[in-house]
Amino acid sequence: DRSPNNSDIVVVWFLLNHLNSLRMLSRLLFLTTLLFGALLFEGCVTHSPMSEAVIFHSKEKEPFQENSKERGFSGSYSPTKNTVLRLAELEYPRDPLYDTRPANRNGLSAGIYLTKYDSEGRYAISGTTGIAVTGVDATVKIWGRNYFTAGVSVPGHLQLYLQQRTVNNSMLGMTLGLGYQRSIFTFHAGNSFIDEVSLNSYGLRSYLFIKEDENTVGPFRSVGIYIGYAPSIELPVVQISFQGGHF
Repeated sequence: DRSPNNSDIVVVWFLLNHLNSLRMLSRLLFLTTLLFGALLFEGCVTHSPMSEAVIFHSKEKEPFQENSKERGFSGSYSPTKNTVLRLAELEYPRDPLYDTRPANRNGLSAGIYLTKYDSEGRYAISGTTGIAVTGVDATVKIWGRNYFTAGVSVPGHLQLYLQQRTVNNSMLGMTLGLGYQRSIFTFHAGNSFIDEVSLNSYGLRSYLFIKEDENTVGPFRSVGIYIGYAPSIELPVVQISFQGGHF
């Protein structure tokens, strides 16, 4: 075996001194890959606004989180088959070029997210990217137990929620409030995408937060539900999201 020469020592020294930078670069490349994958994937859907978890940063009771960051995975499902078929009938009643099958008909998505909290629990910002989903959101405390959440997702989804914290203890948190969603649906025409059509809905929003133990930090699970009504097509709009993470 040969003895290490000066060049070997220099390489090892460089790697050791730039290990953190290399880790950050690898994470950036990974996130960039997911981002482009989301942009290229047909039928991107509304993401889960994970900044909502700041609602349970309460000084009145034992807070759920003491850390300023949270990370994890999220997924969503929206049974929009009848909704988008009805939308296609209304938008393109006489156009034979349009195929009424939308991209990502059932609104499925899966991704990872990172959330940053204010130490006082006044606001939070979050970003999500993955398969068929890329978006950012923020939640701010308005007064008392009332919070406002806004989120934007590729290619132009919008969600606005005004919620009140109804339950908050060491194991469970829950909200109830009003919501608005602007959903974007993409339609096929042969092998091409022809158009993106928006749909407005108004309804109720609830967010359920469940901890696995009573520690102030650790793993958790959460479920978000939006049930709305779209006046333009006279049909309901439903979205269910599931999240898991660690703070």
